[in-house]
Amino acid sequence: MQFQSTRDPNTIVSSSEAILRGLAPDGGLFVPTAFPKAELEDWKSLSYPELAQKVLAGFLTDYDPAFLGEAAAATYGDAFAGKAGYVQKVHDGLYSLELWHGPTCAFKDYALQLMPKLLVQAKKKPGPHRNDPHSGGNLRRYRQGGVRGL
Repeated sequence: MQFQSTRDPNTIVSSSEAILRGLAPDGGLFVPTAFPKAELEDWKSLSYPELAQKVLAGFLTDYDPAFLGEAAAATYGDAFAGKAGYVQKVHDGLYSLELWHGPTCAFKDYALQLMPKLLVQAKKKPGPHRNDPHSGGNLRRYRQGGVRGL
C-alpha cells in the first residue's frame, strides 16, 4: 500500500517510509491512497492481537505479516493484562469500549506501544530515507525516548 501527502498527492511513499518520516516533506500528513477490504465476518471471533495483525497487514503491506502478528501479540498481550479492546456491558443494548488497560492507562497506548516496533523494523528496510534530510522525524522522537534499535 502506498501513502500520499495531504498537501501534495504526488508525494507518495511506502508504509514503512511514511512511518519513518512521520510527516511529509511539505508538512502534510501521510494518508493511504486506498483502503483495504475488511473481512468483518471472518474477523469477529479473533482476539484483539489477531485482529490488530489483520488490520495492520492491510495497511502496512511492505511489512512481513508474521512480524506484524508478533508485534501485535507483544504489544497487546501482557502490557494490556488481556484486556486490549475490552468491551464492558453497561446494560442491555449499551456497551463501553475500555481504552485504558494499557501500561499508562491511556488510549494512546494502543498506538504508542506499537510504533517503536514498526520504526525499528522500517529502519532495517532499504530505501530513500537513508540519505533524505526530511526523513526520520519519528526516529528522532523515539531515540530521545530511549527506544532500542533506533
